[in-house]
Amino acid sequence: MSVPQMLRAALNRITVIGTAIATLTLAATPASAAEAIRARYGPLELKVAVTSIEAYLKDGTVNPDLAAYLNRLSPEQLDSVEQVLRLSITTEQRAIAKFLYTRQGEAILSRLGEVVRTRSNSGFYALRAALILAAGEPGGLTALGFLQQFPTDSLIVDIERGLGIVREFRQLASTTDNAVDYVTTLSNQAASSQPVVIDDIDGPRRPGPYTWQTRTFTVNDPQRQRRFRTDLYLPERQDAQLIVISHGLGSDRGSFRYLAEHLASWGYAVAAPDHPGSDASYVEALLAGTANEVTQPREFADRPLDVTSLLDELEQQAAQGELPLTLDLAQVGIVGQSFGGYTALALSGAPLDFERLAESCSDEDVQDTLNLSLLLQCRALELEEAEASLFSLADERIAAAIAINPIGNSIFGEPGLQQITNPVMIMAGSADFVAPPLAEQFIPFTWLETEARYLVLLRNGTHFSTIGDNSDGAMIALPPELMGPEPDLAKRYAEALSLAFFDAHLRQQ
Repeated sequence: MSVPQMLRAALNRITVIGTAIATLTLAATPASAAEAIRARYGPLELKVAVTSIEAYLKDGTVNPDLAAYLNRLSPEQLDSVEQVLRLSITTEQRAIAKFLYTRQGEAILSRLGEVVRTRSNSGFYALRAALILAAGEPGGLTALGFLQQFPTDSLIVDIERGLGIVREFRQLASTTDNAVDYVTTLSNQAASSQPVVIDDIDGPRRPGPYTWQTRTFTVNDPQRQRRFRTDLYLPERQDAQLIVISHGLGSDRGSFRYLAEHLASWGYAVAAPDHPGSDASYVEALLAGTANEVTQPREFADRPLDVTSLLDELEQQAAQGELPLTLDLAQVGIVGQSFGGYTALALSGAPLDFERLAESCSDEDVQDTLNLSLLLQCRALELEEAEASLFSLADERIAAAIAINPIGNSIFGEPGLQQITNPVMIMAGSADFVAPPLAEQFIPFTWLETEARYLVLLRNGTHFSTIGDNSDGAMIALPPELMGPEPDLAKRYAEALSLAFFDAHLRQQ
């Protein structure tokens, strides 16, 4: 399926989500579920009884009230309604509950509550209750379970507001399509005007000639009261350049083990740390009830400082003769994905722009955003500006950076990204709906002024396509739709491009 087709498929579901909710039941009981769906558009109201929907789904019977509704849908929309009805999400109830009580979850509920309402007000609380209770059903979170648990006898759909949100999604999809096509055109033009001859095109994708050993140790930063585990991959050679891998939110140091092993096979030492306040164990704490937010604002400072503490620790180990080889700790490479991409860019010299971030995080902008990553970036505003300024997030030892699906448009801004002078590669997925490529990768790439800058576009790649399956923690299993159509291919590209990039800018090859 092409990128436009994927986007349109998603939009078709969104287009009918309000009206599809009208058919989200098979056997609802009046005491605990909506008895009827009222779809309102201005002064007009269309009422469909739940019993009519039940009859239709059972044997295809179309009662008059349902016929008035179905006749307004195109065949494509009817098909989307069926897909919504059959959709089942198998996720732990506590995971749904904890997320919906975080600020990010509440922001999403507020947006949905504008469309799905109770008789008197927003559907915010009714939606949350229904979703949490429905997630506890044996078959997982389903459309049927949602309406069975909706806590009022009448569910009201604001069609006018729903169509407004649909138009916003369509505009985003159209703009993304145009941007992807434009980047593709530029790439093709560059390829034809500046041909590159590569003797062994498959070379960087193959394993290298080195074996390696892996050590795991703990970095202790008493000043920040921060301790974290790190895996260190050491190739069997006398000296090596070092590359740090920074995982994304909810991942851990094992998430990019495949990439660490690939780089180690080519003679690089690789250090993969956990980031304790935003790793898989923190997600586990969130689900257990000992944490109450997706991540803490302090992580925007602590993550880059984790890498600085790690490099300090390795320098100390080297000075004490504890390493079996000589590491070049003056010219270090870094790879980061998502929140780790932010980490890589911050370490490369991009300062936080609180003024721009405050503008992007105004109540109106956040309420209407289709950029989920903005909800995370806005958390940084809860850092005291004076406190954040105490930290020098840039580390002069970082000499080259790869940012995969990074977030940072609002938190860095153009002036911040212009301060990066090191080589930078930004990787984007055209089907990334968490950190949309246009806002979070394409536009920030145009702000870079460093001479060596590269933009990589993975067509059909999602926010999760390059993440490996070697996590040691409690990462929530992602469905194939979120991983993208060919995650193994995306990982091979990550391996080959990372190796080529660091060979060029750390080894000067």
